[in-house]
Amino acid sequence: MMLRRRGLVVAMACLAVTVAAWAGVVLWPALVEKWCLQHLHSANEADRKVAEEKLLKMNSPGLIPFLLARHFAATERFFSPIVEPGTDAFVHVLGWPGPPREDWEKLLKILRANARGAVPVLSRIMDQRESRVQEAVIDLLKETGPAAGEAFPVLLRELGKGVPEQGVIEALGGMGPSAREAIPALVEVMKDSRDLRVPAALALRRIGAPPHLVLPILEETLRKERDPLSRLRAVGAIRFLGPYASPSAPLLVKLLDDQDQQLRFNADHALYRLEEAGLSALIEGLRARSAAVREGCAQNLAELGPRAAGAVPALEKCLSEPDEVVRRAAAGALVRIRGR
Repeated sequence: MMLRRRGLVVAMACLAVTVAAWAGVVLWPALVEKWCLQHLHSANEADRKVAEEKLLKMNSPGLIPFLLARHFAATERFFSPIVEPGTDAFVHVLGWPGPPREDWEKLLKILRANARGAVPVLSRIMDQRESRVQEAVIDLLKETGPAAGEAFPVLLRELGKGVPEQGVIEALGGMGPSAREAIPALVEVMKDSRDLRVPAALALRRIGAPPHLVLPILEETLRKERDPLSRLRAVGAIRFLGPYASPSAPLLVKLLDDQDQQLRFNADHALYRLEEAGLSALIEGLRARSAAVREGCAQNLAELGPRAAGAVPALEKCLSEPDEVVRRAAAGALVRIRGR
């Protein structure tokens, strides 16, 4: 009986030691982090330095507000006027070599390593509604890029809240596929805002949204909008999207005959940016009624060079065109494609 009791006591003691060791392993980092956060504002400079170094090594999001505040203070000192000794003149420091980036680099390090853990801290910072601080957070996430993908909820909740939305949209795009959950919200931005249509379209492409969610909105603007600026922005967005916008090639070909000269120019450049993806639409355009369209298609095929070899039969037919300008464009395209 005594042996059983002793065995039970030993077993319980071993269990207690194991639990204590496990708790120590789990709780120790949290306790160290709490101690360091408390000593960040210590009157003792050595304590502050040790606390900051340990928090940075842990990639602790709790260090973010402290580093941001110090970064702002250093930036303000850099750009503030300095009185020259013995004079009343003010000397303003110019932007070279730029404000200190030491704390900014530390912030980037934390976000690259622990973006998910930083979400609560960044959300609280954004909730302060101080524009300067909000812009800094957006710039941080933008510069961090795909590594900050897990922090996308911080930006997503800011859409439509009056925060610099173009910066938010660009930062979301920079996160790439990690921000896929933002696709529906960005599609709505494209529908609702003429000013943000281009950055939203570019962000959707970078995130990996399928073209059928993006291009119809731009095409509808080109077909139905009467405002020249809105149409110009829409075709500009397609131009920046490059081969991603290849389904829009037939519409771009039609726009080569548009009354708006700027729109025609941008449509032509958009077709050029499509490269081989627009080849079939350009070949089809050689049979269009408008001589301007036929000429534009021939010129774009010339830019493709040997990659447009499939267009040779259609271009040869254009050599018997009644329109001299089209004939010359077709002949030039054939020379470029054949390499002679």
